[in-house]
Amino acid sequence: MGLFLLFLFLGIFALILAFTIGPHYVSPSVSPNLKEGLLSEDGTSYIGEKEAVPYIESYSIVYHAESRTRYARIVYTGKAHSLAYDLFLFDKNHRPFKVLTLDFPIIDEKTKTHYIALPPSTRGLLIRIREADGASYPKDDQFVPNSKKRLIGSIITALFAGLGSFSLNIAFTHMIHYSWTGQSAPSVNLFLFLCIALIVAVLVFLFSYFFAPMIDEALSSPKRVKKVEVPTEAKKVPEETEPASENKEGGKKE
Repeated sequence: MGLFLLFLFLGIFALILAFTIGPHYVSPSVSPNLKEGLLSEDGTSYIGEKEAVPYIESYSIVYHAESRTRYARIVYTGKAHSLAYDLFLFDKNHRPFKVLTLDFPIIDEKTKTHYIALPPSTRGLLIRIREADGASYPKDDQFVPNSKKRLIGSIITALFAGLGSFSLNIAFTHMIHYSWTGQSAPSVNLFLFLCIALIVAVLVFLFSYFFAPMIDEALSSPKRVKKVEVPTEAKKVPEETEPASENKEGGKKE
């Protein structure tokens, strides 16, 4: 029974490492020049950079109490007719952890406010304009996928996943044998378990290196963001007022 517990613990620990350390390396690199946006004097909204000022009146984090969801509230100026920008999300330590790419080829004259659903850990924002009414504003200091880090992270994830598979196979073999006979299994088919672990490792590597970045990109794509950009019909509010159940949050205030 002790052998079962040993391999069970080892397998679970390896799987935890596979889904924590590995994805950390797979995550994109961020330029150290990328800083959270500056708040206005009253701490309720962010001050746009020079490229954003003509098109974005204000942007802030609002909390919808009814749905318990944070939203980025983007208010456009009358000059904004077509916009493409990156919305960088920062955690409570003012570190960027995700970027949402938004493209609005046409901004309706009647809709000058957009709501973007945010992860619960979001505490700060920064908007970087990419295109506005045909004009381009290229930026170098943004999320850049690092192929070397992605390769290392995928290998680490695959190795820990394979180790977890190998250990859990041994553990459950002993558990099944113990449940039938009351004794630990005298032997296990290590070659079979190694083959299974190798297959698991290869599949996890392929998923982590090739498919996981594609899924992450799809989740933050413009189409995905647009689906949740505005709270439900019951939560829509006029531009001039805030809903009673929403509270504004300054990005650097906790």
